[in-house]
Amino acid sequence: VSTQSTGLEGKRVELDGEYREARERWEQSKKTDGSIMSELEELRTKMGALQRKRDKISQEADRLKNKKKEIVAETTKAEHEFDSKKKQIEEGTEMANSRCPRIETRKKPDQLVKSIRRLEQQINKSSISQSEIDSLANQLEEIKAKFLRKKSAIKDINQLATELKSAQADREKHYFTMRKEISYRLSILFSMNLSQRGYSGQIKVDHKNGELNMQLNMPNRKTHDVKSLSGGERSFSTVCFICSLWCLMESPFRCLDEFDVFMDLFNRRITMKMLIEYSKSSNIHKSQFILLTPQNLSTVKEEDKVGMKILQLDAPTRF
Repeated sequence: VSTQSTGLEGKRVELDGEYREARERWEQSKKTDGSIMSELEELRTKMGALQRKRDKISQEADRLKNKKKEIVAETTKAEHEFDSKKKQIEEGTEMANSRCPRIETRKKPDQLVKSIRRLEQQINKSSISQSEIDSLANQLEEIKAKFLRKKSAIKDINQLATELKSAQADREKHYFTMRKEISYRLSILFSMNLSQRGYSGQIKVDHKNGELNMQLNMPNRKTHDVKSLSGGERSFSTVCFICSLWCLMESPFRCLDEFDVFMDLFNRRITMKMLIEYSKSSNIHKSQFILLTPQNLSTVKEEDKVGMKILQLDAPTRF
């Protein structure tokens, strides 16, 4: 529009020049003779045509000027709207970036709008009320408190388990020490009991394999296997072993049945004396001894019978 207006303005200036030139020529022609009247008339006609053309161009120039003003106004308005939209886009972009990073997509805006509306509908369907949120929050706090109590209880249990393991280790250590000491004392007591008959020996306890080995040394011979002893010797060694165990244990009752069946008179006398001394010793005087024998008590001295209660059955009637 600006280019056209400039062209028309040039044409109008050109026509004005031609008009002035024609007018000058017309003025000069008045001084001449009538021969030039026709030329003057022709020039007047041409001048009228040029005038009409000039007026038309002036009108067109005015119309283009007005059009230019309208276009400038619309351009200014469009620039303002563009700046406003650009600012809105920048603010929206900044807000969107603050909520989530920008996602590159090839979807069209209407497709994105549909997706957003669909997601909003899903969110509305899955949304819960404030009361439900408060209820869930209370449940969460209860679960947290319960978890902390359980955690504290587990900590206490772990500490107790550690202390129990330590106590168990100490008890096992004392147990193995005591077991070793008892085994050693058992062998010593067994040897002391055997010495009353002139024997010697020892007891070896294999705790790992659960075995007990008894070794006896008889006068002028050495015996490892108890099965090779006579019945009286085996019975005497058994009583010695039992008496050795009695010294290492506590029990309110101690019973022996037919312990002297296979003993001779000498072994029976020594055995009875040893049992009576054991029953009257200070370390086991709280126990009650019950001795059952089919033999008579002729080998027991009267002073040794003090404190004893003897129950003797009548001899069976034979027909």
